[in-house]
Amino acid sequence: MLKVLLLILTGVSVTAVADIFVSKGMRSIDSSIHSLRDIWRIICAVITNGNVLLGAGLLAISFFLWLAMLSMADHSLLLPLTALNYIINAFLAKIYLQEHVSPLRWAGTLIIFCGIIVVVLS
Repeated sequence: MLKVLLLILTGVSVTAVADIFVSKGMRSIDSSIHSLRDIWRIICAVITNGNVLLGAGLLAISFFLWLAMLSMADHSLLLPLTALNYIINAFLAKIYLQEHVSPLRWAGTLIIFCGIIVVVLS
């Protein structure tokens, strides 16, 4: 079980870091669409943005970690544990994206954390 939990923590952490890179990359792209040319411009900007590409690569790694997890543990255990992603993302968004995370969001994150504890103990 410890091996599975470590793999889950690794996978969820990789996913959260990937989300931060994708978010940072997308914030640097002008995504306003006024014509069909803008769609092509946005696609080119996305596929050449280093942060988006790094995030996509990390998401691919996360996918293969997920496959490994599915071969080791019950889906009904694994899927709720992926909610750790919300907790890690809140911290990373606050630290690296300088997002304001309101007390209500922190409270929601705490509720999610309590739910994860219940699942792990079951």
